[in-house]
Amino acid sequence: MINIYNFGDFIDTRIISRGFNYYQNNHIISVEETEKNNFEAQIRGSSVYITSIELTEDLEISFCFCDCPYDYGVYCKHIVALLYYLSDYYDSFETNTKLFTANSDLSIVKDILAKIDKSEIVDFLINIADENEIVANKILLAFSDKSLSINYASRIIHNSINDAYVYTRNGSYLDIEAAIRGAESVLDRANELFVSDKLQAAKLAMVVIREMIDLYEENEYNYEASYCIEKAALIIEKSVSGIESKIEKDAILRDVIDLVSLVHHVLPEMSLDMLKYCVQIAEDSNRHLIESKLYLIENAFNMLDVSQYYEMQYLEQINLAKFELVKKFNSDVIIKEYIIANMKYPAFKEIAFNEAMKAKNYKEAIKLCTKWEQEDALSDRKINRWKNLRYRACKEANDLTQLKTLAQEFALRGEPSYFKELKEILNKEEWTYELSKLLNLMKNKKMHLSSTYREIIVYENLTEEIVNFARRKPDSITQLFTYLIDDYQEEVKQIYLDYIRREAKSATYRKQYRGVCKIILDFAKLSFYKRANCIVDELKKTYYRKPAFIDELSKVDRQLK
Repeated sequence: MINIYNFGDFIDTRIISRGFNYYQNNHIISVEETEKNNFEAQIRGSSVYITSIELTEDLEISFCFCDCPYDYGVYCKHIVALLYYLSDYYDSFETNTKLFTANSDLSIVKDILAKIDKSEIVDFLINIADENEIVANKILLAFSDKSLSINYASRIIHNSINDAYVYTRNGSYLDIEAAIRGAESVLDRANELFVSDKLQAAKLAMVVIREMIDLYEENEYNYEASYCIEKAALIIEKSVSGIESKIEKDAILRDVIDLVSLVHHVLPEMSLDMLKYCVQIAEDSNRHLIESKLYLIENAFNMLDVSQYYEMQYLEQINLAKFELVKKFNSDVIIKEYIIANMKYPAFKEIAFNEAMKAKNYKEAIKLCTKWEQEDALSDRKINRWKNLRYRACKEANDLTQLKTLAQEFALRGEPSYFKELKEILNKEEWTYELSKLLNLMKNKKMHLSSTYREIIVYENLTEEIVNFARRKPDSITQLFTYLIDDYQEEVKQIYLDYIRREAKSATYRKQYRGVCKIILDFAKLSFYKRANCIVDELKKTYYRKPAFIDELSKVDRQLK
């Protein structure tokens, strides 16, 4: 098992190195022991992440979690940093080493600074900036004017990447974590500016994307650069939606369109999202810029060798972006023509359906869905989509004949929710008939052991059907006993015993033996303690040649006494 001392033998060496670097460089803001051997920490990276580790009495790792975006394994650098901390913490336990929490009280610092001459503070900051690149970057970004700030942002990111190359005897490699440090500084500044200057915040975010895109492409699409790009794109999106000045809207729209030209071949989905941001603030005078860029990325995409499914999905998104422009600047007639022209895409079929529903033209909506079901007869996924829509239209039209048929179809494919809705629409006599018809149909189709069948009979509280289901499928008794215990106590007892015997017969190793024993204990809790003792004795005699099983059964014996 992995514990706080041997974890380095089990985790990727790069993650170990980065985690140790985080620990050594004081990235851990706070650590709290929430329960005995359960720890929660705040660790500073590109954001502040919450990291949790739970340990056993032997200091083995029973659970760990971090809310950072790392998804290449269980252990990220933040978890490793906390493991290094805990390793030292437990090593020093005898000397009463205590956990620490973040100190957010800056009043003392403020009092000290208020008493110091400005020139002393300047000299002090210069010395710190000389020793610490991150501090120097923050000063450059915070206090230079806007145009210089953009230039400095680009230089800071560029220098961070260039300085991140590590040279060894066997060649060189790029320390990605060090490479993105400059981009993280710029993103921090962009977030600070967002409230007061959204345009400048967006411009800084664009610098990050321009500088990170090559790093992302050249280094196997690494997640660190990707995460910086995603954070920058989010700042741009929020900025676009928050800018009110017409001049600033036009400026940011043109900048975003220029950025799309740079990144669309690497991140086509993100490029499309950016153009969608632009649609929000487009004017009639600049809509042609968005349209021409949409056509450009569509033509570029058509030249790529991709699957037909992905091609349809992406082209659908492009045409949806165009549609937003059409809706914004054209008449209802042209909007309708555009929908019809793009009906090969599922999203536009759904738009047409919603338009018919909005106009309360339910017959037209049903007709459309029926037509699409026939067209997409070879795709179960698409047929289900159109049938779901048809059900909605039939419900609004109060078409009971189609509703009954569709609800039955949904139940037979494992979706009973629509069938349950019928109960609210039909009278008691009709509902009883439809329910009986469905259950018989499911039995004929050998679905009487399915979870759908069980869900329906439980929903209707059909105790006789429930007990028959439990007889046929004994393992279900652990969930169904609550519906049966009052009226079928002996049946519950017998089904439970059959289930225990069957599980015992198939058990071959200790974990499975423990599973059998847990079932016995659950059985005993139903006030069947005497019968539980009997089954334990029976199993001990039957499986006397399985010492591990006898051992586990003896533990149950002690708990029952």
